Amino acid sequence: RRLMCFWKFQRCKRHEYSLSGTPLNEALSYMFKQIPKFIAANNVEKLSFITLTDGEGGALWPRHTSRGSLEESRYDYNQKNEYVKIKQKHYLQDPVTKKTYPFGRNPSVQTESIIRMIKDRFGVSTVGFYVTQNNRRNLESVINSNIPGFNGNTYTLIESMRRDFRDNGFHSIKTSGRDDLFIIPVNSMRVQDSEVEVAEKHTAKQIARQFTKVMSGRKTSRVLLNQFIGYVA
Repeated sequence: RRLMCFWKFQRCKRHEYSLSGTPLNEALSYMFKQIPKFIAANNVEKLSFITLTDGEGGALWPRHTSRGSLEESRYDYNQKNEYVKIKQKHYLQDPVTKKTYPFGRNPSVQTESIIRMIKDRFGVSTVGFYVTQNNRRNLESVINSNIPGFNGNTYTLIESMRRDFRDNGFHSIKTSGRDDLFIIPVNSMRVQDSEVEVAEKHTAKQIARQFTKVMSGRKTSRVLLNQFIGYVA
């Protein structure tokens, strides 16, 4: 319920559906109603939850509101009637599982917590695809938005990402709340002429086999496909 309140407030703040950023966290919060409907309607036994984005989400709660604040500190009177600075930590509790998750103003922390909540409540595997430009500014943004609290050497990590881009066409991050997040540079997304031929008589399994055959024609696609299949098979 709290997440839906966040989503509704943000939607009003942004003038309904006007374009002003990547609505990743809004979309994730909406999934708490949609996932059980999808499972029930399709009689699903094993579900994989997949996100595809070209940017990080924004915070679900503004810095100051009449409903409260997600600030990391506030000033108030203590027991000695002294006006002092008090540190605050905020958490979100899932009313179903009763598990708690960190939930501050940092949008990347919000993203990670919401995805972990989805995984814990519905028992799904969680995989993400993040398409980005292969330049320092964008890769720093990828690090900041998908590795909350990162305090390592940014230069070293970017060089490691670029080596993976050259060798495999993607870089894998496993600390974003998902089982795996595949960072894919734009140049690895070039469309080739290979096509999947689908006839009316083909079954879903036959179509999937053709798709796999086309994708496996490229080393980049083959390596990524093998890892992806490991999560959804």
